[in-house]
Amino acid sequence: PIEFVHPHKKSVVDQREVGIDTLSFENGLKNAMRQAPDVILIDYIGIAASSRIKMGQHNSYTYLKAVAEEFRALAIETDTAIWSAMQLNRQGISSSDVEITDVSDSMGIPATADLMLSMSRTEELDNMGQLLCKQLKNRYGNRATNLRFVVGVDLEKQTLYDVNQQEQTDLVRAEETVQSDANKFKSRFSTDGFKV
Repeated sequence: PIEFVHPHKKSVVDQREVGIDTLSFENGLKNAMRQAPDVILIDYIGIAASSRIKMGQHNSYTYLKAVAEEFRALAIETDTAIWSAMQLNRQGISSSDVEITDVSDSMGIPATADLMLSMSRTEELDNMGQLLCKQLKNRYGNRATNLRFVVGVDLEKQTLYDVNQQEQTDLVRAEETVQSDANKFKSRFSTDGFKV
């Protein structure tokens, strides 16, 4: 079911619900592609079916990787961004620094994805109306550039927005301080010069 209706603001949003607006996921996707969208948001990649293999024939890694590969091929063929969401495993949920290995779904999806971002909330960020984003994978860019960044969030309206540059700079400075402290610790307890 559609849980949140996104209003039209600076773009046209067309939401479809399987069973009400379209007979099947496949039909809905075909109809959406006729409108030449810039972005398609798929609630959860696990709801899609592969056109190449059947579910019971392979393990979840192979099956979900096939689904992800088909979406990636469609995105490339039509020059359309296709976004989806993934859940974290228990370790990722409790981590303050999510890694690509913290996804709970098949690792075939991260292996196929071009860009993966994690979004994290803390009490401090909630008070500032922000989310911390981290690049987990970037096939086309330098992952070291903007590895972490913040975006503003209005949770009631489910809206993301840009924050001012000073807040981004503060985040980068905080990361540099943490990295500098880690390097000082390593050099202080270095094993260089020890013979084994």
